[in-house]
Amino acid sequence: MYAPRIFMMIRPQFNPAKIAKGIDVRYYIDRYGYACAQERAWMDVVGVMYEELENYLSASGTAEDILKELKHKSRRMKISHLEDGYRMGNLNGGAGAEIFERNESLGVTFFHSAGYIYTNQSWDLSYYGSDNAAAFIAASFRAYRIIGDKFRNSCYAA
Repeated sequence: MYAPRIFMMIRPQFNPAKIAKGIDVRYYIDRYGYACAQERAWMDVVGVMYEELENYLSASGTAEDILKELKHKSRRMKISHLEDGYRMGNLNGGAGAEIFERNESLGVTFFHSAGYIYTNQSWDLSYYGSDNAAAFIAASFRAYRIIGDKFRNSCYAA
């Protein structure tokens, strides 16, 4: 079972719109193709937000604690139970995430709800409070919408 850890509490502030401004749509489309470009750009934005999360430590929680925190942030989320955690996604499709507890750690993996996973990257949330982890996950879902809008509004859209 996952063992919580206690650290100093400071709340992170995520701004996915500001981070997404640095995304060069043409670069991602040329490098990955249009089908994969959005998800790659999304994962890059999530990675930057995770680096910001690393600077803020607090009392860690469990997957259930994170879900309780997320409940207040989005009512349009479908949640299902997995063997070692939970799968969640927007009811309207799009981004999804799996929160899992494995090998004494708590982590999250993001994916496209159509089942495409372009990276096998997971982010370790073991050292962050459930409120901070929930803020990170919610901001990651916001980043998906922002990146999608950026690609749709691009003159390079297919």
